[in-house]
Amino acid sequence: MDQITSMTLDRASREPLSEQLFAAFAARIETGLFPAGARLPTTREVAGALAVNRGSVQAAYRRLRDEGFASTRVGSGTVVRADSRRPKRFDASELVSRRASAIPAAAPPPVSAPMIADFSRLTPDERFFPLERFTQTLTEAWSRRPELWQYAPPLGLDELRVEISRRLAESGVTRSPEEILVTSGAQQGLDLVFRTFTDARDPVAMESPSYPGALALARFAGVEIVPMPMTPDGPDVTGLRGRRVKVVYVMP
Repeated sequence: MDQITSMTLDRASREPLSEQLFAAFAARIETGLFPAGARLPTTREVAGALAVNRGSVQAAYRRLRDEGFASTRVGSGTVVRADSRRPKRFDASELVSRRASAIPAAAPPPVSAPMIADFSRLTPDERFFPLERFTQTLTEAWSRRPELWQYAPPLGLDELRVEISRRLAESGVTRSPEEILVTSGAQQGLDLVFRTFTDARDPVAMESPSYPGALALARFAGVEIVPMPMTPDGPDVTGLRGRRVKVVYVMP
């Protein structure tokens, strides 16, 4: 029973005792402290030794069986299964593509300090966002248009595309609503651009520095990023002379 009494349970933790017991037993089985073929103590013995509810021990033993660590034999109780019969634990990292593996890990968020401003993303200041009015407007729209709860047309709501077309015309850009595709955000729009217009190793010119989300999508698409250093007058395109790039990504 030494392997049982040495188990440490955090009774103040939000993690259920049954999960803690399962983890403790699984660790001891994996390290050989409970070897293959060994009989585990009865649930009553474990509950008494650790002063826990027997139901928690039974739940832990059920998961040990479900996860392939142990099996129940009539007359023998719960027995540790042989390593060769224990299913291999699923490791999602084995399924990740080479493209995804090549993407560098996201940078840690900036340190919050009075003199530090985060310009890496465009987010409204919640102090000035009319949340109450916005919520009221959404509620009114949904009550008048119950179809808004359903999936939108593939190209976006017709009324929205008409309004976008009108506003583009005011800016001197003439595009019909049929030529407008509404996306769920900039990331989806950029992803569609890379999927539609580029293949792996195609040269794509991008400002440097640029939007981190666009850089991540470009790396995932496997394109060659041709940097355009930023100057006071805009991006420096001298590096593009004599080159034919597939896409040029700039930010207004």
